[in-house]
Amino acid sequence: MRSRNVALWGGVVAMSIVAAACAGQVSAPDTPENRLEVAVALATMFAEAGAVDRALSEGAELATESTIPALELDLGRALTDEEKVRLGEIMRGVLGEFLTEDQWVETVGDVLADHFTVGEIDALTKFYKSPAGVRFMELEATLTRDIDDRVGDAFDERFDAFAARVDEELSRSFEGLSEGGE
Repeated sequence: MRSRNVALWGGVVAMSIVAAACAGQVSAPDTPENRLEVAVALATMFAEAGAVDRALSEGAELATESTIPALELDLGRALTDEEKVRLGEIMRGVLGEFLTEDQWVETVGDVLADHFTVGEIDALTKFYKSPAGVRFMELEATLTRDIDDRVGDAFDERFDAFAARVDEELSRSFEGLSEGGE
């Protein structure tokens, strides 16, 4: 009779664990392996939502902007708008050769696993699967751009005051440096 009770209780416990897991109430044990597994799954969600493409496009834009002056110097002339577009396409293509989606997912998964527990990653995954999380991922690039623009505008409005304070502090901290950089 005792073995039947143990089996019955074992079955009840197992069913409870399965039911709780299906309801999202139980996370896997917080081991490095489990962290990496759930982190890679979350990174894959990000990739499927376009994060890799956005990263490559943003990287290509930065690479293009930083390459234009050197290329113009080498060519001895300004690039045309069409050449700038072509340069951007080249940068995007070559970056895509060196940073594949699999590499991006693995890297992001490693970083997430380094900083979050299994339970935290599960909570993030639930959020990003929710309507608000899906909307956030859809708007992420727009939100980032808008925030950068507005913070940049706010900083630009106060740049002269910022520069004056930096000059003041540098003059105070470095003997022989006159205020205003003169």
